[in-house]
Amino acid sequence: RISRHACSEMHAWVAESRDAAGPDVETGGLLFGERDEAAGVIWVTEAGGPPPDSRASAKEFICGVTGTAEAHGTRKARSRGAVQYVGMWHTHPDSLPIPSATDWLGMQSLVAAAGGANQSLLLIIGRHLNTRMVGAYVFRSRDFL
Repeated sequence: RISRHACSEMHAWVAESRDAAGPDVETGGLLFGERDEAAGVIWVTEAGGPPPDSRASAKEFICGVTGTAEAHGTRKARSRGAVQYVGMWHTHPDSLPIPSATDWLGMQSLVAAAGGANQSLLLIIGRHLNTRMVGAYVFRSRDFL
């Protein structure tokens, strides 16, 4: 589940990237919210933009790590532990919102870094026949056996 606020934040980052780098360059960032594993729901309440060490081109977005621990810590402290990092988002400006091989490798690294205990959400904002589409994918350690 994604809040309107988080959607607005992602759309603002997409617009900023489009203005700065052009319409064909991918962008992305981090997702924050809450996980309810018993109910099988991830609530996304906030979305951040690309960390400063991210790499973006028309072919891929590689999310950086500079400042991500601080972004997580700030949100976790402000919410008394309720809101925390739940995953990442990025764009596929001219293709379907389906994870690429690069996306799979990136998510494998994220899940491995979490010890395989947590699930990690990947949102992809894509485009098909000039219509914006969003794909949501949850990755767990068992996805990479």
